[in-house]
Amino acid sequence: MAAGDYRIGLEGKFYHGAEGGQAATEADNVDDVTLNLSKRVAEALRRGKKWVAKKPIANEASIEFKTFDIVADAFVAALESAYMNDTRIALYPTDGTGGKGLDADYYITQFQRQEDNEGIIFYSVKAEPTDELRDPQWH
Repeated sequence: MAAGDYRIGLEGKFYHGAEGGQAATEADNVDDVTLNLSKRVAEALRRGKKWVAKKPIANEASIEFKTFDIVADAFVAALESAYMNDTRIALYPTDGTGGKGLDADYYITQFQRQEDNEGIIFYSVKAEPTDELRDPQWH
């Protein structure tokens, strides 16, 4: 990819795996991935000041995506198991081969199935990282 080229969603990669290690198995039935990154802040309003002072103190993240309900698909089964059993799953969404993303263990906090009469059944999934076994890594 040359400098100045736009990245497109189809170039993205989405990996999953067992908790505790970097996800290495590509999930190819993922659509509409959103990686949400934000900061918690401490605030201070000092006397005589008209501006609230803010300082970042902690990172927060979540991944929201769709996955298609394919019969006997290992990724769908792993997500379902993680959700139903409140267990962790390693996920690593990137913006392309060799791209960047948040590699972490996640809890599945939403596993919503949508069944449109004229469309393919899919799950809307929300995953939130934890640092119980390893720290989330941006790479």
